[in-house]
Amino acid sequence: MESSSIPQLGDVSGFDFRLNGVACAGAVMPPSYDLILMKKGRLQIKTVQVSNAAEAWRLGHELHPNCIRGVVRHERSEAQSAESS
Repeated sequence: MESSSIPQLGDVSGFDFRLNGVACAGAVMPPSYDLILMKKGRLQIKTVQVSNAAEAWRLGHELHPNCIRGVVRHERSEAQSAESS
């Protein structure tokens, strides 16, 4: 095998790093939604990350068909953003 076919350390900058076919640089996480569930007479919350509220409802009905009571979107406040920095 020729040495020119083996990637060298300096060649890394030419690679396109991807995760599941999507470029990682600038990737944005989908919004978070809380699924409000009623299980055994008690309210429970499960957080999911999906593209929109309709998808959150669909997923809630799929995962918890008889328990889903509501969907609430997570909104990050300015104070939360500053604290996490």
